[in-house]
Amino acid sequence: MKTGAPFLERMRGLFEAVLHQKQNARLLMQMRRERGAGIARGIGLSEGAANAIQCLNEHWNGLGQPQGLRREQIPLLSRIMNMAQLALADVFYSRHGNADVAGAIEVVRRRKGRLFDPDVVNAFCSVASRPSLWVDVAQAATRVTALEPREDILPADEATLDNICLAFSDVVDAKSPFTYRHSTGVAAAAVAIAEALSLSKPEITTIRRAALLHDIGKLSVPNTILDKPDKLTNEEWAVVRKHRYYSHEILRRIPGFSGLSEIAASHHEKLDGSDYFRNMSAANLSLPARILVIADIYDALSANRPYRDTLPLEAVLGIIKKEVPRALDTR
Repeated sequence: MKTGAPFLERMRGLFEAVLHQKQNARLLMQMRRERGAGIARGIGLSEGAANAIQCLNEHWNGLGQPQGLRREQIPLLSRIMNMAQLALADVFYSRHGNADVAGAIEVVRRRKGRLFDPDVVNAFCSVASRPSLWVDVAQAATRVTALEPREDILPADEATLDNICLAFSDVVDAKSPFTYRHSTGVAAAAVAIAEALSLSKPEITTIRRAALLHDIGKLSVPNTILDKPDKLTNEEWAVVRKHRYYSHEILRRIPGFSGLSEIAASHHEKLDGSDYFRNMSAANLSLPARILVIADIYDALSANRPYRDTLPLEAVLGIIKKEVPRALDTR
């Protein structure tokens, strides 16, 4: 929008910018909800759970997203979660560091009959004065694990493991529109390289799963950093760089995935020890890890990012070849 343009033209440009911003935000929210529902189905959760996630941002008055459902059209689980994420997580508990009971009740009551189901609000207000509610919130990780229905445990067969890897790759990629298909893109490239090197089927399976989960630690990085169009500060880079550490720590603790942790967390290591997060050298980097490094570079350079457009294939390959054999495996 030109600063020297006539007033009406500038106002029209401003209005269009705001409108596009709202439309993009709405589309991103819809994408996340749809993907969340798909993830729930993919890991074997019930259709009721998937539908509850899909409708999480519907409002009691019909002015929510994505379908504009009203009142009892909205699944009860969605109505409960929609209120809980505002009252318990997003506003009062996590922001102030302790329970602001009166504040939580007030913000919920102000939205009663508009955003929230009046019956759900009444139920919340009736239990909000009980200290046990806020103790449970403070110990959320332990409490959620204890409440897991043991009769619904899924078998850890090969198909289930693949579905879980795909599901969590979707969780990671949905965090930013600029990484919408990054994990699956890296997995496709890694598998193609592994096949070209005639690796065995079990080895290719391991590489594919590691590629799908390599960025799971990026869930720790705020979107203000991931989507920033400008150069990152040293402090912001420190936050980004630490996501490899979290990928390693998360995966090594999960039965069935611990063997993937070393490969997944090494996706930025170079043969000459010039990258991170552990500055490993050639002697410590397995062939699967070396494959994943190149697959990650390829997909990152091929994708559209907030700070640059997509690079043509010739440019991508040229950048990669410059790193051979110093940093990348010649094979």
